[in-house]
Amino acid sequence: MPEQQSHLLTETETAKQISVAPATLQQWRHHHRYSLPFIRVGRLIRYRQIDVDNWLASRTVTASETRAFVAQRVARKQHRAALKHASALQAGSQRVKPKTKRRRS
Repeated sequence: MPEQQSHLLTETETAKQISVAPATLQQWRHHHRYSLPFIRVGRLIRYRQIDVDNWLASRTVTASETRAFVAQRVARKQHRAALKHASALQAGSQRVKPKTKRRRS
């Protein structure tokens, strides 16, 4: 079954469409940061419009997912702080003072 024809975008066109710099796309490809499919033809890089649309749709986040992500991040931060505190106590520290902001007079 033949694949549907999809408009090919240049790196610059793709970057404009997703509001990043072309250099950002280059970094993502080099470091395999995101799974945005691309086509390499010699030195040229092209992106299928359908692939860009699907990639953007897969990265859409709802408000409830955002709240869950923030809650997980806070929990990890608190867990790391508790581990650091326990480690300091185990190392023989008598009292570990939590970091507090200084008040200006």
